Amino acid sequence: VRLRTRINSQAQNPTRRFLLLQTVTRCPTSNMILDLGEYHYSLPVEEDRELSWRLTPEESLSDWRIVVQIIEDGIEDTGASQTIIYNVHKSVLGVGPRRSEYFSRVFRNKMVIEATKSTSHIQLQDSAALAFPDMLDFMYRTNDAATEVNVTTENAVALRHLAQYFGIPSLFLSVNNFIKSDLQVWNATIYLAEAE
Repeated sequence: VRLRTRINSQAQNPTRRFLLLQTVTRCPTSNMILDLGEYHYSLPVEEDRELSWRLTPEESLSDWRIVVQIIEDGIEDTGASQTIIYNVHKSVLGVGPRRSEYFSRVFRNKMVIEATKSTSHIQLQDSAALAFPDMLDFMYRTNDAATEVNVTTENAVALRHLAQYFGIPSLFLSVNNFIKSDLQVWNATIYLAEAE
């Protein structure tokens, strides 16, 4: 017995999408088509969005938070530093070719304090904190060349540091390739200033 499923989308109501699933089978002995019934399902119309840390936690069903505390360069922590919260997904950060070895270990170790609250607290210098969203974008994107990391002369050193710190070899290689092709006499001072 073969099953064939047909999905129809009806636009009777512009705010909802109606799906009709109809399953039919062809009897092998008589070659007769038998209708096994229909299944109706109504869904609210939503934009098809890719999974992203940029969506609200409710939209993306995030299951982990990263709280980044920004430490200004050269200034000791006085308790008044700025914090930014990122709502992320363990399956993106901990699995796959763009995973973070750091987060992968944290997610797998139930004994760490972070696991009990599903939150990581991280302190970063301001330049690394500014590049942190670019690192997350890289991890959330697919592996095709059109969606490589958003690396610039100004954020390359910070991204390279983040790749090393969080154990993301594919990001480290991408940033190194960028630096090799970008480093010139006129921008060497930018790289030196960021490396300090």
